[in-house]
Amino acid sequence: MIWALFLLCLVSDSEGKVSTENNKANELFRSQHYQEALQEYLDLYAKNPDNGTLAYNLANTYEALGETEKAREFYQKAMKSQAEEAQKRSLYNLGTSQLKSQQFNDAIQNLVNYLKQNPQDMDAKRNLELALQNLQQQQQQSSQNQQDQKDQNDQSQSDQNQQSGQGSSGDPESDPQNSDQQEQNPPQQQEPQNNNDPANQDSAEQPQNPEQGDQDEKDQNPAQNQNPQEKSNFDENMKEQILQALADQEQKTQEEHQKRKVGRVMRRAKDW
Repeated sequence: MIWALFLLCLVSDSEGKVSTENNKANELFRSQHYQEALQEYLDLYAKNPDNGTLAYNLANTYEALGETEKAREFYQKAMKSQAEEAQKRSLYNLGTSQLKSQQFNDAIQNLVNYLKQNPQDMDAKRNLELALQNLQQQQQQSSQNQQDQKDQNDQSQSDQNQQSGQGSSGDPESDPQNSDQQEQNPPQQQEPQNNNDPANQDSAEQPQNPEQGDQDEKDQNPAQNQNPQEKSNFDENMKEQILQALADQEQKTQEEHQKRKVGRVMRRAKDW
């Protein structure tokens, strides 16, 4: 994971005082006096709340102090400002911060947006690939945990069913009370079945399908868990699609640059 906590200088302002004080705070930051630098930036930002460069420098200082939430707050402010360089750098650093805290989906989104503007930034590409790999591992682990929990629940239910079956088993003839009842109430003679009864014939001719019960269970309980290989392929496809889109964007940028270059050469050739 590669950070880019580079500070920005104010190129110009109406009085020059803000730029001077910002540079002073930058020097404090570079010498790792983060708390003093933070106070300088805060004083400046209080007087210039729309300054995206100050918001970006503040965010970097909070990040260096380990105050991640405050850092992200000021990265967001810098991204909404008019300072283009602060916008881009904030997008990169915010994505890297989210990667560090394992917020992989958000990290991927911000790094992809950054790479659309800076397709040749290899550090951003490495961070994006790292975020994609970690997201894939996280999803696989979650799927495995769900499967383990399901297996455990199934085993517990199976054990309970076995215990219930053992508790209800027994020989009814060994019960004295049942024996007495049988002596007092002898079984009545059953009437012979009439094989000529059409109803009985229909019942006897009704074929039984031993697989029907299993099929019903299959219909009622479709596979709840996707094949891990299918999920892995999906994650891998998502990764390839993102990287391919970025490669296409970079190629498009290079082609446009080449066209502009050729166009300038052609105009010079005709200018004689």
